[in-house]
Amino acid sequence: MKKLVSDSAQALLEKAQVCIDIAQDQQGLANELHEVATRQTDNADKQQKIALQQHINADRLEDKASRLDELGHSLEGKAAEMLGETLISPFPKGGKFAINRR
Repeated sequence: MKKLVSDSAQALLEKAQVCIDIAQDQQGLANELHEVATRQTDNADKQQKIALQQHINADRLEDKASRLDELGHSLEGKAAEMLGETLISPFPKGGKFAINRR
């Protein structure tokens, strides 16, 4: 009977060791996942900052485009005044202007 108890206890110890080994492996995996998640969070923060800067750059570019458009129309008007009776009309394609004398 004592041998049976001893064998059973030994079997339980072996199973306990297997469980402990698996738990340690899983803990190692969990630690790695935490590290990956931390890197992903850091990368997401960086991407968010980059995206914000891209929005700022796009807003600046829109502002410059608007000012250039206004300048182009102003120059167009001044050119028309200087030419007197000429007409400035856009080409059908490409958005360029041609000066047509009447």
